[in-house]
Amino acid sequence: MSTHQIRCCINKSFLEKAEQDIHHILVQQRLRYNQAWFGHPALLKVFKLLRWIGLIASAIGLVLILLLLLIGPDKAADTGYQFGLGVFFILTFVLFILFNKITIKVHAFNDKLAVGGSLRLAKRMLKKAFRVAPYQAEYEIKGDLISYYQGVDNSWKYRWHRRLKGIAIGTEKVSVFFKSKNSFAPKILVLHNSPNELIDVLDTLKIEYQAFSNQSA
Repeated sequence: MSTHQIRCCINKSFLEKAEQDIHHILVQQRLRYNQAWFGHPALLKVFKLLRWIGLIASAIGLVLILLLLLIGPDKAADTGYQFGLGVFFILTFVLFILFNKITIKVHAFNDKLAVGGSLRLAKRMLKKAFRVAPYQAEYEIKGDLISYYQGVDNSWKYRWHRRLKGIAIGTEKVSVFFKSKNSFAPKILVLHNSPNELIDVLDTLKIEYQAFSNQSA
């Protein structure tokens, strides 16, 4: 079994650029996830069905309340209660009328949250690296097993190992692994000066690698 090594020198400026790249990648994945979830045809059909059920139920409830108020056996009895129910059914009817616009605003809000949340996650992913920098990073790959070592002042320490799987999305400085194309939780982070050697390894392992560009974010 052949062994591949990826080594690069890490300093603060490298990490600042890497943080930006990670942030952009995470935003892209979060937006993909939102689109895959909220834009799923089956879910859209469910929303459409629920909207029509809500409209019909609200309309029936409003008609019944009006009938009770107009031709009920005792118009004076519980008039306030019936009026309250009437207001409730009016409000729910309006709510379901505006249902599509509300869901659009919810989607936009979720997309906005993706930007801030992804930036915080990117900072957490590199928090320890910023604390240690400058240092050397070395990734040793045997088969589908990747092991990470960190070198500071010629003293090397083993940090972690993972199984390479899923999908990788990368730039010149970083490659981030996810469980699937529409996943937003990162599984592995690899820092490098160039992704070429990693791409060759992943090609051998039949693992998809996507080159990231800001245009796709």
